[in-house]
Amino acid sequence: MGNRYDISKFDELTAWAQHAAEQLRLKPLTQNDVDAVLTAASQASTGLVRSAGPVAMYLAGLLVSTGQAPDVATACQMVGRLMDIPNLMVATDDGKHTVQGLSD
Repeated sequence: MGNRYDISKFDELTAWAQHAAEQLRLKPLTQNDVDAVLTAASQASTGLVRSAGPVAMYLAGLLVSTGQAPDVATACQMVGRLMDIPNLMVATDDGKHTVQGLSD
């Protein structure tokens, strides 16, 4: 049984990410981009050490922003190969994850 996300929280996160990208004058994020990052970060965190998730996603972001990867999914896979997780971001279950609330 895989993790499930609360669709309203996922939609809220996606809306926030889209707004943040717009404010930062970045390419708009899609719901698939947000899902890809959450899935890949989760897999990276369990594949190496917990703190690898954010670092891996930072590297993936650099790949996209510098044009070395054409999209988020490809960037995640490139980083995954370096972590010996060649299918990083390819879901092993239903691909759903828990979206946690941010503390105040």
